[in-house]
Amino acid sequence: MLASRGPLPQLLAQKKQLLNDLEKLEAARKRSSKTAYNASQYEERITKQFFSQFKSGLANADISSLYTITDWDSPDDRGRVTQNNNEIVEEFAHYYAHLARPKPSHNPETLLDALSKKGLSERQRNTLEAPLELEEIEILIVTLAHAGGVGAGTGDVAATTATE
Repeated sequence: MLASRGPLPQLLAQKKQLLNDLEKLEAARKRSSKTAYNASQYEERITKQFFSQFKSGLANADISSLYTITDWDSPDDRGRVTQNNNEIVEEFAHYYAHLARPKPSHNPETLLDALSKKGLSERQRNTLEAPLELEEIEILIVTLAHAGGVGAGTGDVAATTATE
């Protein structure tokens, strides 16, 4: 007789209440684990989320002026400020030429042996030996402006020579 009439209204109400209670408990569990995760991310940890709070939302990626450096071996001796796009490109070319120039190394044999065993593909050799084009340098300048410069945060000169 009970099956023909369906479940009692009290049982349906009790089932609905239990389902609501389970949903609330599940939401609280999710909320607490997410809160714990977010709290750990906001602590001083090296994460994008942590550093995003220091980034200006209205930052301009354009490098409109740049100090010229007369001698990249002593970059603290800054020259004049240039706003000419061609001179800015030229200064980046000097900077990267300085970075690519051979520097003294202590006990380089281990690394050189590993690199010589690995070798480069023909495509990689052609890419490395090709001259830089103006478009590539312009893309690099915009990328550096977004990233804060090569080695930003490590005391690198490129990060400090761009002026606002």
